[in-house]
Amino acid sequence: MKKMIVVVCLLGFVGMPIISSAAVTVSLTEGSGKAGSSDNEVEVILDNPNDVVLGVDVAICDEGNYLTCASCKTTDRSADLMCLVNESDEIDCCKLLLLSLDKSSIDAGTGSVAVISYDVSPEVTGGCVPLILENAKVGDVDDSEVEAPPSKFCFESDVVTTSSSTTSSIPPYVVEISPLSAQLSSNMFLQLDAKTYHRGSKVESSYEWSIDPASSIDSFIYQDGLFLAGDNDTENILKETIKVIDFLNEEAQAQVDVLVSKKDENIAECGISIAPSKAEVVSNSQLAIHVVSLGDCLNEPQYQWQLKSDIGSSILAQEDLCTYSAGENGFTYKKTDQLLVKDIANDKSAQALISLAGNGISIEPATLYRSCCLPMPYLLVLSSGSKTAFSFDTMLSFEPAEIFWPLFKIVWDKQYLWSFGMVVPDFFARPSPSFLVIKIAQYLL
Repeated sequence: MKKMIVVVCLLGFVGMPIISSAAVTVSLTEGSGKAGSSDNEVEVILDNPNDVVLGVDVAICDEGNYLTCASCKTTDRSADLMCLVNESDEIDCCKLLLLSLDKSSIDAGTGSVAVISYDVSPEVTGGCVPLILENAKVGDVDDSEVEAPPSKFCFESDVVTTSSSTTSSIPPYVVEISPLSAQLSSNMFLQLDAKTYHRGSKVESSYEWSIDPASSIDSFIYQDGLFLAGDNDTENILKETIKVIDFLNEEAQAQVDVLVSKKDENIAECGISIAPSKAEVVSNSQLAIHVVSLGDCLNEPQYQWQLKSDIGSSILAQEDLCTYSAGENGFTYKKTDQLLVKDIANDKSAQALISLAGNGISIEPATLYRSCCLPMPYLLVLSSGSKTAFSFDTMLSFEPAEIFWPLFKIVWDKQYLWSFGMVVPDFFARPSPSFLVIKIAQYLL
């Protein structure tokens, strides 16, 4: 049960945050097929218990590029949509697009929405490969709320029915790095992200990042996954291999290659770069911000950090690293903090804009009045900054209960809840309180 308290003062309103509903999940069934075979089907499962979905866009990547997606078809849940697949040899991925040409949608629920038909390379020798889902986008659902756990595809030539089946050789933990590949100029930043899955479910993790083999151009990887490209003064593109190890889950690991090109000649003048320069976070979370000097500077950099925030955010600065701690955004709209960094030795500056989505609740009217003898009808309109704040299971209760008699409620677009009721006359309920407390509870089935 999720619960929050909203206080309606007879002279004003105070709100507390509510927790949003569960994320949407895109996943795959496990597949199998023989070397050189065709028409090996893998289903795409969409778990969208609270959201109507207009489409799905995802890249499905197999290590080794032994699989080729040949076609796809819709299911009963997505019968009015169109399913398209396209194999990309450059990134060893199959692009799946499930879309509507006439604004048809997939109703809230759980189940298969597409079936992909794979061809298996004749060169495969057996075993299994992970199927990694990258850049999953679901309708107008925020990317941060979309989960995409990996699956696997096994090659039947090496599958036996005894206890020594090759499925036992599949590591129980799979680490996924994004992006899968990248190219950037010298002295530029790249944020890498890692997630660990156990049998398809995301798990807690503890990572150690490294460059292996060691960089020849002084590239650096921070322990939050932020990569800083070194100074490549050659005409060749150099490859840096980034490795991540999850010491919390049997030292599961993954790696990604980052290509570093020659320094951008347009960056000759002294300056500084901050990463990330833009970010979206949630209340009470933390974010590491890094800064690096660019170009030819006369003096050794000396950084000075400053935060502008009206929601209680704070920073802890340590030379070229600043730890940002988000405050509490109790408003119903987005708030933006401004983080400034200045190289006072070279008179250069940069800024990062950090946005916090509103997660508070507002109510109209903010002031209620009572009559001495007659009930006063009111329509209370509660609105939330979170798009998934309210549902038809949301329950309201009022304290003191004898002050407000609710008659019915309506939920619209998950952001608005209307409650119609009566303020009881002063003759029937004494004494008159200064506050009317509304408890909002949402039960997850």
